[in-house]
Amino acid sequence: FSVRFNELFLFYVASLSLGVASLVALLRCLPADELPARISTRLPVRAIGGWLIATGVAFAALWLADVVPALASGDVPRSLHGTALPTNTVQVLDFGFTLPLCVAAGVWLMRRRPWGILLSGMLLVFLTLESVSVAVDQWFGHHADFLQSLSAVAMFALPAAAAQAGS
Repeated sequence: FSVRFNELFLFYVASLSLGVASLVALLRCLPADELPARISTRLPVRAIGGWLIATGVAFAALWLADVVPALASGDVPRSLHGTALPTNTVQVLDFGFTLPLCVAAGVWLMRRRPWGILLSGMLLVFLTLESVSVAVDQWFGHHADFLQSLSAVAMFALPAAAAQAGS
């Protein structure tokens, strides 16, 4: 996390992600006897799985739109301008853990795999908490600096509210 952003950024994140992928592959080998063997036919696995996959893909695209131009220009990503941070740790965590797990959980849930049930439930709670915390952060950021837009508040609060309404 403390490596200064450079042309190998995506390779560093890929090596971290490979470790996560290895962990996920190991999860598939563990006996799933204690996990629910069946999913209720009323559970909207396609909607939940699709939501998780869409979330993973959308945020990957958002972060790549920040990272790829910086890699091409030899500069740091825009998200680091005005900071003393060597890299964007949120991007590292998302690329390395959260986004691959969102996609894997979504696919496994739609295939009604036991680990899909476990991971998707965990990720729905995590993403809701993360969305609320980002919305609150952006709210206070706007009140500290009125030039900051409130659009991120709605962008993160609405999905959190929708997730709670659906539960």
